[in-house]
Amino acid sequence: MRNIEILFNNVEEVNHDGFNDSIFYIKTRFLKGKEIYRLLGYIKWVNHHFPSKEFSIYVKSDKIASADVVSTIEIIMCYLASFYPNLWKICFTSKLLLERNVLFHNSLAYEQNGKRIGEGYLKKFSKKTIGLNHFRALISLDEFLQDNKSISAYCDDIFSFLKHTELDEDSCADLFDACSEVISNVFDHTESDCLVDIKCSSVIGGRKLFTFTIISISTIFIGSKIVELIDNGQISNYSGSAIVLKAYKYHSRCFSTDYDKNSFGFVCAFQNRVSTRVNSKESGGTGLTTLLKRIHGKKTEDSYHSYVLSGDNMLLLNTQYLNVDSEGLIGFNDSNDFYNDTPNRAIVVKEQNVFPGTIFSVSLLL
Repeated sequence: MRNIEILFNNVEEVNHDGFNDSIFYIKTRFLKGKEIYRLLGYIKWVNHHFPSKEFSIYVKSDKIASADVVSTIEIIMCYLASFYPNLWKICFTSKLLLERNVLFHNSLAYEQNGKRIGEGYLKKFSKKTIGLNHFRALISLDEFLQDNKSISAYCDDIFSFLKHTELDEDSCADLFDACSEVISNVFDHTESDCLVDIKCSSVIGGRKLFTFTIISISTIFIGSKIVELIDNGQISNYSGSAIVLKAYKYHSRCFSTDYDKNSFGFVCAFQNRVSTRVNSKESGGTGLTTLLKRIHGKKTEDSYHSYVLSGDNMLLLNTQYLNVDSEGLIGFNDSNDFYNDTPNRAIVVKEQNVFPGTIFSVSLLL
């Protein structure tokens, strides 16, 4: 996966003074982002000091905090298979996770459980999977550059998959639009591959649990280009500049450690007609707004978090705050006023760690 080595750019080596074995344990009940960063720190430390030694990771967690956690672990496994083949294995030991978690059971991490990670895993990681309840694909930038219509073929596959999950027609159309817009956004604005993982599972009450995870690894974050254009005085050459500059007058007076200029660029990127695509003057910026429009009003699954994470900025997809006003703007606050109010700090969150890329993780009950 392109840029995979930068996973470790923003993590510190975990200091294991008194190290006397070759096992790293994750013992928390919930497997979530914090443990992923701990794991990355440990791997970085090991590869610095023992690059040719065999190691094991034992995960004792019973539950997964969000759908993307499994995909992120699979990306880490891809890194290990690429740079340290057959030296690492990850063992998931919780029966509750192995037997009952629908997101984990249908995953490469589940298939690879307890096995040394090598070339065979890399082949599976790169292979497109289309089943009755699972769609997974790694869409490469090289493929896109050779033929920019290649994304359309993947989107056609996604639409076919959704149609066969017995979702109603409106939900199928909404989810297809959301997924295809996000995938297009990745290739329009980053120089990276795109991992897409979509699952649809029956749950108690006859409803469907729909999850989609889209991950790209990159040093280009959502909204970072907007900030660059503001700083360079070039924002007026791009679509939605009037929206950005009008909001900036108020938001800039409210900047703090919890909500800074990068946070502002982040929320601007979700506004209708705001775009940093070249030659986009008053003609772009619908992708991320489409995502939120399609999700708004649907029941998010309380068992799993839904969010967009890019760098150290996170937007929690609480449908209460995803209202789009008549101008196509989203305030992410109680007043739903983008121009004269800053986002609710419980919705737009400044993360302690920096993720090198962007994660879209959505879980819906339909």
